[in-house]
Amino acid sequence: METEGTGDNERLEFLGDAVLGLVVAEALFLLHPSGRRAELTRVRSQLVSRQQSGEVAAVIGLAAICASAGGEEQGRSQAQEHRALQHHGGCFGRAVLAWWTGAGYTACPAAG
Repeated sequence: METEGTGDNERLEFLGDAVLGLVVAEALFLLHPSGRRAELTRVRSQLVSRQQSGEVAAVIGLAAICASAGGEEQGRSQAQEHRALQHHGGCFGRAVLAWWTGAGYTACPAAG
């Protein structure tokens, strides 16, 4: 596996996305005890998408922090808005990773 030349942010986003997927999967598993795998997978996929993560980042105020750190401008085109939302989703993934590494995560809760 080659890692040279890849941005550290992308690697952090990769891990953050995986942690977010784990957290959402556990919540769905516990909230929907009779849920079928295919349906739970579909819902998880929608909830952890970069688009959804970007929207959550906007709601909780993280997008503004990402925008100021990235020097984003006002009055963007629709394509620029889409890229910004994707960027904010990446920021959200990194924030989830920071929470997970800082707070820890209870390992292997009893299933069933």
